[in-house]
Amino acid sequence: MGNISINDMARFESPEYSCRLFYPSGDQVRARKVVRRSNYGHVIKFASTKCARTVELESLLEYDLAILYEFNQDVVVFNEQPFRMEIEANGVTRNLYPDFMVFYDNGSVSVEEVKPSYKLDNLEIVRKFEIQKQVCETLGYEFKVVTENDIRSGVNLNNSKRLLPYRRIVVPPWIFGTLRKWIGRNAITGNELIREVYELTQDQILAMVAQGILITDLSKPLGLESTFQLNTRRPLLTEKQLLTWRRTCS
Repeated sequence: MGNISINDMARFESPEYSCRLFYPSGDQVRARKVVRRSNYGHVIKFASTKCARTVELESLLEYDLAILYEFNQDVVVFNEQPFRMEIEANGVTRNLYPDFMVFYDNGSVSVEEVKPSYKLDNLEIVRKFEIQKQVCETLGYEFKVVTENDIRSGVNLNNSKRLLPYRRIVVPPWIFGTLRKWIGRNAITGNELIREVYELTQDQILAMVAQGILITDLSKPLGLESTFQLNTRRPLLTEKQLLTWRRTCS
């Protein structure tokens, strides 16, 4: 797992247990090597434009969630296997590795665990999450458990997967100026855009959504009837988030 210095560590003490957090150090991105939980096949790799690197995942459910992060305008950046959580209770030490740390543009940092919903009936897993939640909230992080019901319900995931190949499509620069003229701060349908912007195509509209130039509601069916706006949000980490990001992803 590499050398980890005392400076990259956070501590938490309670009457029932003690916990230490070990963050990656040096040129490490993850707190451990990513492996398939099923013990067969290959690690799932996702080329993330938002993270500017390949994200390594342990399950198809994590892969789907990473795609949602990629096109969620509220998410600035995310990191898999962000730290090792060493918990000691009753003389027994156990290591836990959260699935994701997510940095949102409202300034919050969330530690998120991905778990099939049927496993939440397991009392040991529930207790593990209770400890993680207590530790994370004490350190100023939010904590969430995300299931397939959160990830695969509705049309958000299908829309996001549809956008994946459009990240590579080049949109002519002159279109941007014309878009500002017709959209401004107002929402406009894809059909209206195509009528008003010369030679604009649906593929180019989807490319601009995929590349964060336009925004639309991905929880609704995506098409020319959808409404689009220019993306005026600035996806920047706050100073506090930057400190956390530098610690978890040197």
